[in-house]
Amino acid sequence: MFHISEERINKAKANNYYCKKVTDELPVELLQELKNLSKESVVKVPIRKKGITSGQPLRCYWNANVISQTFGGMPVYGWMISNCIKDGVRTSGVSKGTRFFDSGEVYSIIGHGVWMTPEGKLVDVTGTNESEDSDKEFRYFLPSNHLLKLNGKDKHTLHSFDFTNSPKAVKNLLESNVGNFCKGVILAKCQMDGNALDYRKALDLEFRDNALFEESIDWDQYVNKIIFPQGFPKMIWEEGLENVLKNKLKFDDETIKKVLSPQIAIVDESFPKFMRNFKCNGHLIDVIKEASNLNKNIFEVNREVDWEYFFLKGDDMTGGRGKSVGMRESSVCGISTANGKTIYEISPKSEVIASHTLPRNKKRRRKIEKIAKKVDLSVEEILTLNNEYLFPHPYLCKKNDFEPIAI
Repeated sequence: MFHISEERINKAKANNYYCKKVTDELPVELLQELKNLSKESVVKVPIRKKGITSGQPLRCYWNANVISQTFGGMPVYGWMISNCIKDGVRTSGVSKGTRFFDSGEVYSIIGHGVWMTPEGKLVDVTGTNESEDSDKEFRYFLPSNHLLKLNGKDKHTLHSFDFTNSPKAVKNLLESNVGNFCKGVILAKCQMDGNALDYRKALDLEFRDNALFEESIDWDQYVNKIIFPQGFPKMIWEEGLENVLKNKLKFDDETIKKVLSPQIAIVDESFPKFMRNFKCNGHLIDVIKEASNLNKNIFEVNREVDWEYFFLKGDDMTGGRGKSVGMRESSVCGISTANGKTIYEISPKSEVIASHTLPRNKKRRRKIEKIAKKVDLSVEEILTLNNEYLFPHPYLCKKNDFEPIAI
């Protein structure tokens, strides 16, 4: 699929991917905790600023994957580490200098992807976003051996986590994530009501809310640990949910506390590293009832979901097996300094396409061969577009007039 020899990969790892290893630029407690995510070392990966291998912000997985298909090497997925808050104040980006928390220092550990060039060097091919300084030259990055599914219904992203030296910041981090849950419910209501204007407004807002039952938490035990805090918004509870659960569904206080109490997970080697990009296509009450029937907490049952988008209705939107949304305007949008071409004019490497062979199942094989006769794509190209580990390549999407091909 990605063509770089095992020998080259091992040599790159042994040399920290030809990047500077981080030893004393991050807290020793954080570096120790990061071993629960990956046994590799944190390195400083330079950000590519120009040319076709400089992709749009916030599209790191797509950028690294498509660029690897095009120019060789492979994507490397892991986590970037950012000291986003110091003494309760944001440290970078458009909000730099504004107070966010009461106190404390916070490091965000954010799922990220970079490009390993054919020579084995890591390069960050994603531009800076509004939470970062525009002149930023590198990112702290922890590589992992995870391979993400970026195509089809079962798409993956890596979980993002937090680390702080302050009990107050732990509380604030929980309330920030509770705000994301609240935002998800609001977005789902706007979607259900067909209210596009309020939906767009809500997307740009930053929500914060207290977590139900948060007064029972001992904040100190989460200091200097990598954590994943989740909680249920008090606002939603107070705006009618309490009445529904107690009077209509006959939940007793013990059940309510078990199902809706906050969970601040200390991330160890066993904690799920992936978030699955699926939506429940249902209602909050159904999610609560499911957890109750299992006699579990809703956050324990749904550790792999992003609450901000969980309640929205939707389907696969990447390409291949769904709609080719986003591929008409690829996040890999630069111009090649070598030949002046765009990503739509450069085919994936022949080795990538040739690595795909027809399945043995005769019925499935005949179906793919039949599709190939109707479109301007070879069977290998069709299989490449449907590979769950390859984000649909813009060149192949354009070749088929951006029409999805489901096999």
